[in-house]
Amino acid sequence: MHTLLLIPLLTTDRTSLKLTDERKRLFNQTSEIVAADGQNKPPRSNVIDTALTHLIESKGLVETLKR
Repeated sequence: MHTLLLIPLLTTDRTSLKLTDERKRLFNQTSEIVAADGQNKPPRSNVIDTALTHLIESKGLVETLKR
């Protein structure tokens, strides 16, 4: 028996970032944190996704604590 797996096609907006020394340092630090989940060197997209998710969750927590 075969199962057909349908994966939706996701379009992405591409952008390039200027990686200053400070931004490279921040990427490296964040990559080490994300890599602690089992990957040796995660893709930058994973690092960005993780940081953005954390920021959004932190904002939600701060707003909840203010109430």
